[in-house]
Amino acid sequence: MRVYVAGSSREPERVRAAMAGARAAGCVIVHDWLAAIEAAGAANEGLSEVSHARGDLERLETAETLWLLLPEAPAIGAWWEAGHAHARGLTIVTSGAGRERSIFMSLAHRHYCTDDDALDAIGGLACLR
Repeated sequence: MRVYVAGSSREPERVRAAMAGARAAGCVIVHDWLAAIEAAGAANEGLSEVSHARGDLERLETAETLWLLLPEAPAIGAWWEAGHAHARGLTIVTSGAGRERSIFMSLAHRHYCTDDDALDAIGGLACLR
C-alpha cells in the first residue's frame, strides 16, 4: 500500500516513528517530507515554499491512503494535505486526539485513538494487497 503520512513538522519524532512503522508493515511511504525539512535546516534554506508545497501535493496524489497524525502542536500543512486527499478521493485514516476540533474529521474513513492502533490497521490493509 502506498501511504502519505501527514503530521506536524513540530512533532518530528512522532512523524518519523509513524513512517518507520508503516514501512516495517510493508507500506511504501510516497514522500518523506520530514527528511526534506530536516535537510534544509531550521532556516529552510534551499526549500522554495511553492515548489516544496507543490511537491508534497504531487507525491500525495501517488498515495492510496493518507494517514493524518492529528497534530498536537500547531500545524497548518497537515490539514491542507487532508483536504487535498479528500478532494482526490484517497482513503483517509486519522489517529490521535483532537478529532473533535473540526467537523471535517468526520469525513475520514477511519479514526484511531492512538498511532499504534492506526498502524496496526494500516499494516493489516497492506498485507491484504
